[in-house]
Amino acid sequence: MRVWRAQPAAFFDEAIIDADGTLVETTGQCKEGMDIAYDGVWGYHPLVVSLANMGEPLYLVNRSGNRPSSEPISARRRTWIGGTRPVCDSSIGYGARANLIREADALPAAAWTRLARRPPYEVQTEPRQRPVNVTEATIVARAFKNLRLTAEAVAEFAYHPIACATPYRLGVVRKNISVEQGEQRLFDEIRYFFHLTNDDEPDAAEVVFLANDRCNQENLSD
Repeated sequence: MRVWRAQPAAFFDEAIIDADGTLVETTGQCKEGMDIAYDGVWGYHPLVVSLANMGEPLYLVNRSGNRPSSEPISARRRTWIGGTRPVCDSSIGYGARANLIREADALPAAAWTRLARRPPYEVQTEPRQRPVNVTEATIVARAFKNLRLTAEAVAEFAYHPIACATPYRLGVVRKNISVEQGEQRLFDEIRYFFHLTNDDEPDAAEVVFLANDRCNQENLSD
């Protein structure tokens, strides 16, 4: 709290709370509370709650490896929001459940806009020619199955989770993926990624970028 009080006034304009989990493998066989995760790894799945504005951990609870990232955390909200300002904006990745996929499939074409990704960094000198993609060439030459992203679009709709008192904005990214093997195109596949938020100000694309910018969250548990 002393560190927070030393910050400029703009620091208190918005508190962004991030909550996520990451799988941590353990090779022990007698560790209490460990379990097997969806990928077959034994270990833990700690939940880390942080102040995303400055990457500061606020709360951590260790869970067994079989617990999902989306496990309800509302019971713990009072603990870690109590030290922040009364109004907190939050955004969480939401599982691609069947009912949400149906909602996304039913959206009209006009609801979708092309998602233009930001460049990963700004070139400070002269642009350089991209080198040959050795991995891509090997995949094609050996006729491995390859997933190639061909387009992305973003939309949003209101969603009312059963455990919540009010509906929230649900941003959705639609990824068009070409499934290929060698030089042969097998079929196209659609995948959806959902982001639930209570922030009414940014557009749907900004909600997605905000969530992407915080993908380093799992490193806080290291």
